[in-house]
Amino acid sequence: MPFLAILAALLAAGAPAPADAKALATLAGQVREAGQVLQLVEAFTRAQHDFDQARLRALTTDNYVEISPIGEVDPRDKMLGFYDPGKKVDGPAMTVSDTNVRMVGRDVAIAVTMISYSLPTRDGVRAVAMRAVFTARRDGRTWKLVSAQYTPIRAKS
Repeated sequence: MPFLAILAALLAAGAPAPADAKALATLAGQVREAGQVLQLVEAFTRAQHDFDQARLRALTTDNYVEISPIGEVDPRDKMLGFYDPGKKVDGPAMTVSDTNVRMVGRDVAIAVTMISYSLPTRDGVRAVAMRAVFTARRDGRTWKLVSAQYTPIRAKS
């Protein structure tokens, strides 16, 4: 839900008392931070799709680690090696949706999302999806990814 919609809903309940104003400011900050984490996740998935190794490096911490959809543990260097621009292939259309960002204190956030792909087949297009869990940490005034885990979603039979 956009920040302004949340704020409008809260204000519709009545003019805040001073203590409520502080709570509103805290909530507004959390909504803003969650939005920044969502932008980070979207930028990261775009950089993966585009094999933008420099952008992936900029969006991740030095100790980044991910669990691939097949269960492999990949440290940052291995992940970056996979996205070497020289190995780039045309990727399928991809969308990020159904995202839930939870703040853990001020400097850590967890984003759970669904990444969907449209794979061309002889008979048309086949949709595949996976859940992804991203852990982000504040790095100064920006956010960086610390880890990601991908879990394929089984096709319904």
